[in-house]
Amino acid sequence: MKRTPPIYPSRLLSPARRRGVAYAAKLRRQELILELVRKRRIPNQSALRDALAEEGIVVAQPTVSRDVRDLGLAKVPTADGSARYAPGGGETQDPPPPPLATLAPTLVGSVDGVGHLMVVHTADGAAEAVAAALDEENRPEVVGTLAGDDTVLVVVRTPGARRELARRVEELAEG
Repeated sequence: MKRTPPIYPSRLLSPARRRGVAYAAKLRRQELILELVRKRRIPNQSALRDALAEEGIVVAQPTVSRDVRDLGLAKVPTADGSARYAPGGGETQDPPPPPLATLAPTLVGSVDGVGHLMVVHTADGAAEAVAAALDEENRPEVVGTLAGDDTVLVVVRTPGARRELARRVEELAEG
């Protein structure tokens, strides 16, 4: 099994940035939970907590309980008569990403770009959440996004559209 270190926000960040990093960690943890319940038979919260620990994410039981509720996990019967967790009562839909206006003030650091390419620098581990929020906006000028750990590459149809989008993201980041 792949071992990753526990996810903890840096104490060196401002309180607002720390909340953003913690939110990004929550999104990654919840993505992992969805992956785990799809691939493994997880019968209860204790087993889910153990599975997360195996992946290097140590959380308290109330956190697991909140994640189960937030993700809409439901216990579904199995062929042998026991039960296991499944997303949305058996459906496999991920929760929609939060809107960019909610994420930008705490997760976006700076925006830069040239030509058709825009780069959004984010808090560590937050690029995927910011990219998903940009994608969710379904802006016609955005061709696509590519997320790393703390950087999002946005491909835009025209340089003028890139400048407008960069201005909008910067305004949202300023709050």
